[in-house]
Amino acid sequence: MPEPFSGLIDEKSYRRSVDYTLRRGRFGLLHSFQGRLVVILVLFTGAAGAFDSLLMESGLNLFWRAFVFLAAVSLALALVNLPSALYSRFVIEEEFGFNTMKPLLFFADLAKQLVLGAVLLLVVLGGIHTSRILFRQWWWLAAWAFWILFQLLMMVVYPTLIAPLFQQVPALGRRLSENQTGKPCKQERGLPIGAFS
Repeated sequence: MPEPFSGLIDEKSYRRSVDYTLRRGRFGLLHSFQGRLVVILVLFTGAAGAFDSLLMESGLNLFWRAFVFLAAVSLALALVNLPSALYSRFVIEEEFGFNTMKPLLFFADLAKQLVLGAVLLLVVLGGIHTSRILFRQWWWLAAWAFWILFQLLMMVVYPTLIAPLFQQVPALGRRLSENQTGKPCKQERGLPIGAFS
């Protein structure tokens, strides 16, 4: 065990942490290779172009063609990545005792991600499409400004409205109400003030 960790963590926990990191790293490389392989297949088979041509023949306007195309690509990538996500969560993390999620919750979160992704995609495409209509030759500048405002808004909306949909964010209460010496800390709105002093 490295000297800096002596006295902070026992040998067994340290080895377990190292093994977990190495296992996740090796699996990450395999997953990265899988993603690149999918991109190569899409580029060299012409699947994206064929799907776009099919949408153009459907009679949909530009807005809905863009939405259907991007939504279909996102759904396809989600399905491709699903086996890797399941293996990572329910095999690797389960093996090391880090998994606290049940399969039902996993798929419920996945469904919420897909619905939320579709809603956000509609908002972004709606802003860009509106910029094209209202600002004509300056639409690209208006779209850029909209994108900046959207990102700023998401910085507020995500932690307050979106993140709680997927994970519990409890107030730091009794479990963190004592510092390392075991003495109670003063609390303000659930946050142990003394824990950071």
